[in-house]
Amino acid sequence: INGYFNADNKLDIPAGYDFLELNYPHSINISLNCIEKKVPLWKEHINLVTGLGLDFSNYRFEKNYRLLPDSGFITALYDSVNTFKKTKLYTAYLNLPLLLQFDSNPFGKHKNTVHFSAGVVGGLRLGSHAKQVYFVNSDKNNPKTRDNFNLNPFRYSAMFRVGYGKVDLYASYALNTMFKKNEGPMLYPFTVGITLIGL
Repeated sequence: INGYFNADNKLDIPAGYDFLELNYPHSINISLNCIEKKVPLWKEHINLVTGLGLDFSNYRFEKNYRLLPDSGFITALYDSVNTFKKTKLYTAYLNLPLLLQFDSNPFGKHKNTVHFSAGVVGGLRLGSHAKQVYFVNSDKNNPKTRDNFNLNPFRYSAMFRVGYGKVDLYASYALNTMFKKNEGPMLYPFTVGITLIGL
């Protein structure tokens, strides 16, 4: 699941930005670590782990708004004609993690292994779009608008993982704002989730 905190580290949306209120059960994040590289620091139990991965986030909005492109400030229009079954912002990032990891057994051996890692993840935005799904006379409409929506092109996040065997719990928290300075509210993306493969 992904979402964002405000400047006070709360889930409340800043005044004037109700259109960014999230439907959390449907705001889903998927991350794929395509390339992984480790640098042993101590007997295969402590390693520096890096690589390259892809990160896909869906921010599903709660209310009947559509984001407007080509604006100097993030804004949205309320649709009083159509009732959206779905309205969301989608982002894709290329991730570069740098994590310090401890494993109770040598790295790569998952059975009966407790592992913990912490570090930072740099992200480069590859693309983003807004999408709505609604019906008109039983006809499905799903317009998609590609735009940067004033999103920061780079993201820097702190990441923590803890797990046993091939199951990990993870959390990340962005250290910079989701939107460019003076082009959107001060919101800091986060993700929490589970991986069934493990490091």
